[in-house]
Amino acid sequence: MWCVDCWTVHYEGSLAETGEVFDTTHEDNTIFTFQLGKGPVIKAWDVAFRTMKVFFFT
Repeated sequence: MWCVDCWTVHYEGSLAETGEVFDTTHEDNTIFTFQLGKGPVIKAWDVAFRTMKVFFFT
């Protein structure tokens, strides 16, 4: 899938209190692709991905 404002990520969700993992793409090596601002993720992801700084080193 190619689109403007699309992100493809690995992620892992865990509980802050216990560290228990409740969702992850790492176990089966899948990736998750979504388009910012279109509603497939929680609003916090839309905000975080729009405001983060990404550096590429070569």
